[in-house]
Amino acid sequence: YQYGQSPQYGDPTQISVINSAGAGKTTVNEYWPANTGSGSWVLGRLKKATVTSVAP
Repeated sequence: YQYGQSPQYGDPTQISVINSAGAGKTTVNEYWPANTGSGSWVLGRLKKATVTSVAP
């Protein structure tokens, strides 16, 4: 199991899981900008999620 996150907001950018048989999945997330300059935080910023599967 590996977990990568954006250092600025803690958003998960990449999550990878591989089991003992060698099967696994990797999810890579892209986010819209937080746009916090106006003081209005944007919730639900996920722009794109890509899932890649690996068979054993």
